[in-house]
Amino acid sequence: MIFANLTGKTFVLGVGAQKAGTTWLYEYLRRHGAFAMSPIKELHYFDQKLRPDLCAAFGGAFEAMLRNAQAGLQGASANDPAKREELAHLVDRVRMNHDESAYFDYFDRLAASGRSHLGEITPSYSLIRADGFRRIRELFDEQGLTLKIVFLMRDPIDRLLSQLAMEQRENGRPADARAYRAALFSAHFTDRSRYDRTIESLHAAFEPGDIHVGFYETLFDERAIDAICHFLGVETRPADCDRRVNAGDAAPTIGRDEHAMGLDCFREVYEYCRDRFGTQVPASWGKFAETER
Repeated sequence: MIFANLTGKTFVLGVGAQKAGTTWLYEYLRRHGAFAMSPIKELHYFDQKLRPDLCAAFGGAFEAMLRNAQAGLQGASANDPAKREELAHLVDRVRMNHDESAYFDYFDRLAASGRSHLGEITPSYSLIRADGFRRIRELFDEQGLTLKIVFLMRDPIDRLLSQLAMEQRENGRPADARAYRAALFSAHFTDRSRYDRTIESLHAAFEPGDIHVGFYETLFDERAIDAICHFLGVETRPADCDRRVNAGDAAPTIGRDEHAMGLDCFREVYEYCRDRFGTQVPASWGKFAETER
């Protein structure tokens, strides 16, 4: 099914990485004025469909969120416009579990606002392989959409530490050096820092000019925002570069031995990024900052 409101629009698809500034970027684009961003920042549509081995549970998670929202819409809250809008978007997202046209139908209705750009950012799209990204490109081409990919990276060890701190807090467990050592042997954590695999998969599916790669460490700067806006074909609007969104919990304290384990785990990633991006890679990558540990 082809959706008329989508033809000729530009779609920004943020594919990660987790804990690398994607929420800050989402908030910037949402406030920009040119973008109709999905009110649900992380739709988890393509990872659920294309990496079911890792991401199939997201479908059930949204169904549970919808049930909870429906149960909570009682009494005085039943007339709360914000809660009713939240419920409507959850209904749309759950529909995507069962209707292959629902994703583009959702954005077709958002496109009725007349804005030139649409988009969503789901960090775990970084887990999608080349064949999955090729399928995404085909689907967007069918709708007459110009697809622009944004991928943000963060020092692989620091990114893992931030993810670990968030998940350990949610699970009520300590985010300590022992948990960090275990995480280095878990694909759930390490695969999200395998930027080499993500970038190679992206370049196997998209033209280089349709991919923008940035760095968390230099994201909060007008020059970085100007580069993103230029890539997306919109004018640069002022950004609150001092504001952090979803900053998360303090990372676990690790020593030099644990840091060396991380360097060994992600050696290929560090080498790949430095070979590919040269001096664009932040100087802090891979360094043990003793004062911060």
